Amino acid sequence: MKVRLHQFLSKTGHFSSKREAKDAVWRGEITVNGSIVKDIAYQFNPRNRPVEYQGRRLFLPDSDITFVLNKPSGYLCARINENERAIGKRSVFDLFESEVDATVHARLLTVGRLDEATTGLLIVTTSGDLVHRVTAPEHHVAKRYWVSSKRPLTEEAEQQLVEGVSIELESEGVISYYLTQPSKLERINERDFILEVVEGKKRQVRRMVAAVGNAVEHLHRLSIANAALEDFDLDEGAMREVKPTEIEAWFEQA
Repeated sequence: MKVRLHQFLSKTGHFSSKREAKDAVWRGEITVNGSIVKDIAYQFNPRNRPVEYQGRRLFLPDSDITFVLNKPSGYLCARINENERAIGKRSVFDLFESEVDATVHARLLTVGRLDEATTGLLIVTTSGDLVHRVTAPEHHVAKRYWVSSKRPLTEEAEQQLVEGVSIELESEGVISYYLTQPSKLERINERDFILEVVEGKKRQVRRMVAAVGNAVEHLHRLSIANAALEDFDLDEGAMREVKPTEIEAWFEQA
């Protein structure tokens, strides 16, 4: 399977951050199959195209490790720098510092992202294949969220969410509009409902609720495919390593 060059480098454990790996590419210090590559998004199959850094061959670790985390509020799903830390920002990767060694910690990736205020199920892994399996749009992996809205959800708004709504997206300063795919909705009470979506656009659920004239007060992810947070019995901030057989079960008839 092909991977992007920066993802490959991050997983080797030779770089302390994604930024350091990217800088090495941009400086021309990385070769793929004997040729210098300066494109961090360059895709290749590491099984048949050797990668070298400053003349040293790099390899992917033989095995991957995956965790389920009950993400608490106030944590970013990203690596943070010292300036961000100085103003009080925290990363979900901070929670793993005492759980894994430095080499594994450097390779950890979040399977998709939850914004800083959102809580609930987060899969953290060293497997780029698992990230792709869950987040690639063509796979249509279902994610279920408990949504608490600021105002009662009207029947009209409910129908709009189920059928699909137009949300605003921004990429590199450019605004575009996206029509969400049909979703499933289960009412709990007038302000709480469970919403199931098969996409992963940035802040999608919050933007969907805003598109129907409401706002999210609290957002909590319940499940991804067949992986349900309640099955792991984890306190906020707690995690558990999962086995490959458990991961495969997540996708059975999901």
